[in-house]
Amino acid sequence: MPRVRTAVALAALLLGSVLSGCGSDELPPDLEPAARSTTPAPSPTPSNDAVAVLSALPSMAATASAADVRLTGDGVDLPGVLLEFGAPFEAAQTALRDVLGAPTAESGPGPSAGAYGVCPGSTVRALEYSDGALVLLFGDAADPELRMFSWSLTDQGDPTAVPPARALVGDVTTFDLAVGATVAELRAGTTEVGLDVQPGDELVPPSFRLADQSSGLYGTLTSAEDDGTVTGVVAGEACGE
Repeated sequence: MPRVRTAVALAALLLGSVLSGCGSDELPPDLEPAARSTTPAPSPTPSNDAVAVLSALPSMAATASAADVRLTGDGVDLPGVLLEFGAPFEAAQTALRDVLGAPTAESGPGPSAGAYGVCPGSTVRALEYSDGALVLLFGDAADPELRMFSWSLTDQGDPTAVPPARALVGDVTTFDLAVGATVAELRAGTTEVGLDVQPGDELVPPSFRLADQSSGLYGTLTSAEDDGTVTGVVAGEACGE
């Protein structure tokens, strides 16, 4: 299994371990599709809201870039719109291309059990950016249409060329983190939210879970000590091994 796929599947495996005993803090199993604009759309009907917002994105492409994008526990925060988990593949692909450009790899539809682990539903499709530094997964668990259910930052490719993860700390503060961040930086930047760091064992590596104002983030570490570094960050619905 290629290392980028292994990193994604391994981080997903941690979900069960890291969230064990967390009760109501677990990520919701069913996430409704939505794409929410931060400015009012021109009189859309509720059923056409996502289409109306996403159709406006090409006009932003001239000034938007990866530096303007943040990955949150609820999806992908693009300039002017939050592309939430549950967004359909075609709309998400267009919105992402307008800002991030073409992916460096696209898997095409395939069995849900495969290179990315055992994912929800029967079909999975992946978009990879910067040679696997960012992986977005789409599946058919909710309905026959492929919808976004997960993103992962990995230690493959060039992690500096993809957007960081963003923790929503408190009411107005945010904390950006990326692969390579230290445990000390995690603790310093998230003092107002629940940060759970686990030392790992012979089956799983050291890991963390961050419960913020979104649906939360989790990931892998080189160690649980302050000088340990982040090797992967994941949000959304997990795939297993």
